[in-house]
Amino acid sequence: MQFSGTPAINIQGSGSCPANASLQVTFQPILNMETQQVSGAEVLLRVHNDQQLMSTSDYLSSATTSGNIVELDRWVIEESMQVYGQWSEKYHHAIFLSINISETTLTRPDFPGFLQHCLLQYLFYAEFLVLEIDYQSLKNVECQSNIQAIRDLGIQISIDKVDTPEHLTQLYQDKQYSWCKLQSEALNYLRNPVFISEMIKQMENNFVSTIATNIENSDQLELCTQLGLRYFQGYLGSKPLCGEEFESWFLASA
Repeated sequence: MQFSGTPAINIQGSGSCPANASLQVTFQPILNMETQQVSGAEVLLRVHNDQQLMSTSDYLSSATTSGNIVELDRWVIEESMQVYGQWSEKYHHAIFLSINISETTLTRPDFPGFLQHCLLQYLFYAEFLVLEIDYQSLKNVECQSNIQAIRDLGIQISIDKVDTPEHLTQLYQDKQYSWCKLQSEALNYLRNPVFISEMIKQMENNFVSTIATNIENSDQLELCTQLGLRYFQGYLGSKPLCGEEFESWFLASA
């Protein structure tokens, strides 16, 4: 697989990953529930092949199977930090950047050192970087040790794919995490709004901010407001945008 914009990196395609795929980082705004103002952005990968969009999930799955996911994760981190650095030179409105990290990458002993290098190289303030990991990764002991090292750098941790009452209870009891993401679909099948609302309140009291994802209509947004979630993202706010598009969107919404 060939990463656009990074000629030094050339990873051979495998399986459903064509070698001539072109990658682009995009940014989906994360909005404050009350003010509707942008507070951050999640970095999402866009994959092109012969000018056509490919399935990102299939691409990531193939990268994991072929052993390329660590290099891909690191490319996404550096690429998005570089774009963010260009914004920060122009504007003084600080927003956080949320980047998804695979479990494989999170287990690498040299990963905290790589992050520290990136923070210095791109003059990136650690408190504005959020690393997003799946809930299931918390069961991995190697991930746990690296999570602490990453937090020691000042980087925040966000937990994604939180979709059962047990997940919420554990995150409420655990003090390591700064963010919790709840998909709009999960809010429906948890089927206990009183419990969800109470857990969200307790997490917020423990300085764990909550983000509703995949919000596509006003009914979903209203439910999230009633439950007490603080932030949201989804097509109701904006689709994922390339760097220039996000900059224009940000200026128009400021």
